[in-house]
Amino acid sequence: MLTSLAEALFPSRCAACRKLAGGPQILCAHCLSELEPVPPQACRVCCDSGGIHHDGLCGRCTAHLPPFDELRAAFAYGGPMREALLALKHSGHLETGHRLGRLAASTLPAPERGIVVPVPLHGNRLGERGYNQALLIARGMAAVWRLPVHTDLLLRIRDTGSHRGRTALQRRASLAGAFLAPPDRVPESATIILVDDVAASRSTAVECSLALKAAGARRVLVRVVAASLD
Repeated sequence: MLTSLAEALFPSRCAACRKLAGGPQILCAHCLSELEPVPPQACRVCCDSGGIHHDGLCGRCTAHLPPFDELRAAFAYGGPMREALLALKHSGHLETGHRLGRLAASTLPAPERGIVVPVPLHGNRLGERGYNQALLIARGMAAVWRLPVHTDLLLRIRDTGSHRGRTALQRRASLAGAFLAPPDRVPESATIILVDDVAASRSTAVECSLALKAAGARRVLVRVVAASLD
């Protein structure tokens, strides 16, 4: 009854278009219909759905394996999902993060075990924004999977600034060495579920995974709400 009263007094708005969503949904019916799920048969590293060879990998990823063991995205980055993620990142719609995390987790392969670790923000960026959108998403995912969330296993030790407008090569160079995983905090042979909002160039996932594995993690499974599929 209290939930119904709250919905009547404070109706939910679509995280993408800001129109009334109706009920507890994070997106309105129209925006939900516009989402592009990543096919389950897509490459388990780059999310490309064409030319899968063996072990769930495309030819490119078979030849050049990244340091993470898997990268799964729920949706393609574009349309309403892009708008919802931008609203989370720049407009302070904090509840959107948790709800997007739950939505993504319900469509992604559920890890049987592991520690959920959000991609960290540098202290400067965290102070400016006031929150880490990856942490909000991670909490939503972890609630569905019933796994613990740890925020002290991975640190961002250099402020790399905004990557908007940078090329993939520039992003990779900027992020090199930007993360540190203290060896005394990462459980030996741990499985880490690394969570972020978007996988664009995959450079963030690469650098975070390098740091986590250097600290003793056995596997790093990346989970994101959306990925660029270009």
